[in-house]
Amino acid sequence: MSESRLPVSRSEEHNSTPRARRLDPDPELWEAIGGRSGLRSVLQDFYTQVYSDSQLAPFFEGVRQDYVVDKQFSFLRSILTGERNYFGNHPRKAHSWMVISPELFDHREDLLETSLIRHGVTKVMALRVRRIDDVFRKAIIKKEPFRLKGRGPAMDGELQAMRMDVGILCDFCEAEVTVGDWVSYHTRTGKTWCSDCRPVGPRGIA
Repeated sequence: MSESRLPVSRSEEHNSTPRARRLDPDPELWEAIGGRSGLRSVLQDFYTQVYSDSQLAPFFEGVRQDYVVDKQFSFLRSILTGERNYFGNHPRKAHSWMVISPELFDHREDLLETSLIRHGVTKVMALRVRRIDDVFRKAIIKKEPFRLKGRGPAMDGELQAMRMDVGILCDFCEAEVTVGDWVSYHTRTGKTWCSDCRPVGPRGIA
């Protein structure tokens, strides 16, 4: 089975930096969740809770729920199966603009655990899902947003020109963005425009 591109191995110590580690595939957990259909059902339930939660909903204002479900589905599927099917940002980059306290992080995890158990996943297996998320805890929890460092000049306001180190999908037209392509990155929302949706180059917005 191929190794996931996302960081972290369970054999590493908890306080190691995420970039230095790798997550091993977990076929047993994938099966316990119910594979593709089971994971999607859990996430649809979970994000229905999130979008109605007074603490979490503001982070998703203006973002389609099905879009978020699809992103998280690809993220977790990539980790659990080892398949390379996630083309989004690393959690640190995706959450760069979000101010998230330890309590809010745990609240989010409580909601996810509730959805997992509601869909027939055992408590033990639900805790294994939480341990996956806990790997990225230090990368997500912070007292203030941080500015991303890109391979290009900063744009006006909250937009930054970046040259991609990894392949992703444009958040707007869903076209493939390959390594070396220039994109516009919104530092608060984490959304990325390809050059067709928002022309950009080494000197910024064209």
